[in-house]
Amino acid sequence: DIGYSKTDRRSITSLNERRVVDREWPSLGLRWRNVPVPGLVQGFLRDINITGKWRTLNTNTSTTTGQDKGSEQTIRSVGFVFLLTSGFTITYDFDNTVSDRLDATGLSQSNRASHSVRLSGFVPPPGFLSFVKNDLRISFDYSNNGNSDCRALGGSGVGQVDQAFQNDCTTHSDQTTQNAQLAVDTDFTGYSLGLQLSWVGRASEVGRRQSSNQFNFNIFGRFFFRASEGQTQFTR
Repeated sequence: DIGYSKTDRRSITSLNERRVVDREWPSLGLRWRNVPVPGLVQGFLRDINITGKWRTLNTNTSTTTGQDKGSEQTIRSVGFVFLLTSGFTITYDFDNTVSDRLDATGLSQSNRASHSVRLSGFVPPPGFLSFVKNDLRISFDYSNNGNSDCRALGGSGVGQVDQAFQNDCTTHSDQTTQNAQLAVDTDFTGYSLGLQLSWVGRASEVGRRQSSNQFNFNIFGRFFFRASEGQTQFTR
């Protein structure tokens, strides 16, 4: 998909004239299903799906009172889904948003980036779990989310930003959060039972550069009830 848009809005009062111009370009989207699988990996890889997006939005505001400002936001994302011949599914997603804002007080910049990976599927229960009759559901999730913000004082409000001015942008927020989770569960008659291990790590690259780690272990269950004869089974 390819798109382009531009809007030009004006407002006039007895004290001020204001003009706002929005332009979105490029605006690109990709959705590719059933990507041909190379012969070298067809033994373990059955199917590939790819999605992607790239959008850039510029907004410029000009006034007769000098309250000019401009902004640019770029959004990029890509996703992959790999279906393995073993029945497992691997998904990967990347999202990134970069924003620049300039006004009479100065320049603000922000960067948000996230990566996530998920592996899920079914495996037969090991022999020592003789009481387990159904396959085990296994899922592993990992994500890495980072965000940074900076600020530089002084600016014209519109137009190109001088590189030296960008270099003066002082970082006041730079944090990374990581999450990992492993869950294993299976179905029994009337209920399911499973274990979950999770970890959350946080780190900051400004100030005292503090970091923390949190670990959790959970045992969880789901019970199945039938509301009435002939109705679909649901989980509570």
